[in-house]
Amino acid sequence: MASHERIRRVSEQIRRELVTILPEAVFHSKINFVSVTGMDLSRDFKYATIYVTIIGNDEVRHELLDLLNARKGEIRHLLSKRLMTRTVPAMTFVYDTSVEYGAKMEKMLHDIVEEDERRHGGHGNNSGHGSKGSKGDKPTNETAARGK
Repeated sequence: MASHERIRRVSEQIRRELVTILPEAVFHSKINFVSVTGMDLSRDFKYATIYVTIIGNDEVRHELLDLLNARKGEIRHLLSKRLMTRTVPAMTFVYDTSVEYGAKMEKMLHDIVEEDERRHGGHGNNSGHGSKGSKGDKPTNETAARGK
């Protein structure tokens, strides 16, 4: 079995090679809209799940993902010519939703901040509480100097 470091190195090499192999193996006008975002490689290098993002509508995404999986034998063959490993993994291409999920979360946080600013007149979260300290607060040099 391979070490975690070797798995990481081989995964990175496969990812780099796929950037040039995909346009060779998949003949589609929008193949350049595909990005390899990650990979899960088995410890014995026999299996790899390749995570991709695809720019375009749902129809384009499904079409390209189906095409990638249909051409995975050709992609594996081209990869075998470039890798210096004994085995080349059987690949499955999966659409990576993490980018969309991250964008959705970022939008939600932005909307919350905007709503908060709208409610508080653009002054952030200044509700008037806590500005002079509370019983549990340690005195600052300024308050200690005034004897409070």
